[in-house]
Amino acid sequence: MKMIENSLKFAKGLLQQFSKVALVGVVLVSLGWMALPAQAMPMTAGMPNLIATGSRAAGNVEMDRAKGEVDRMWGEGSHESVEGKVEETLGSAKRRVGEITDNNEMQTRGAGNELKGRAQYNKGRAESAVEDVREQAEDTTQGIIDNVKDIFR
Repeated sequence: MKMIENSLKFAKGLLQQFSKVALVGVVLVSLGWMALPAQAMPMTAGMPNLIATGSRAAGNVEMDRAKGEVDRMWGEGSHESVEGKVEETLGSAKRRVGEITDNNEMQTRGAGNELKGRAQYNKGRAESAVEDVREQAEDTTQGIIDNVKDIFR
């Protein structure tokens, strides 16, 4: 059972790394295979943030940029939906392995991951719906303004 659990951990880590690489790849493609310049990094107290290349912090900065780019290209909440589906799928697999091996702890953790993923997916969909409503309200408001302008012309 420990071997199966370790295999699941390995598979989850591999899938997470793959999803990170995929997000970064999407960003690089959208930027014409060019990374953002170092000057785009935030400044703190007048001093640039010093983050070692290849460090966890640098990876987090790149992931945040990639998530923002995915949301910009595919709509608000897209990265949340993708990450949620991955988490839900991994949780489902872990739960099923727990059922097959009669491991109640694994079943419980898998069900928890499944619920967490579903909640994250729904959060992404909700963000997308809110953005759609905001855009529709903006378009409607602009239409009303244009109509009022036409009346006074």
